[in-house]
Amino acid sequence: MVQQVIANLPARTLPYFYRTKDGSELDLVLVKGNSPALTIEIKFSNSPVLSKGNYLAIADVNAPLNLVVTPSGGDYPLDKHVRVCDLENVWKYIR
Repeated sequence: MVQQVIANLPARTLPYFYRTKDGSELDLVLVKGNSPALTIEIKFSNSPVLSKGNYLAIADVNAPLNLVVTPSGGDYPLDKHVRVCDLENVWKYIR
């Protein structure tokens, strides 16, 4: 999934992995210019649960859109700051 996203990024969008020394992490942070545009956490379950570290990383990065990508879990808000989407729908958010 990470390689597919990186291969299909829009122009001038850079991918980064985010991890702090305390273990807060996100699989991808997509940056346009000098600002984070989107974060992605990849889960293998269609009923994803984010860890405290994921939420801390989302707060640190402060991107306008935060996605949890699942194999085929649909497209719906997980909470106020995070949206779940499946592999089919992730592309509309990346572009």
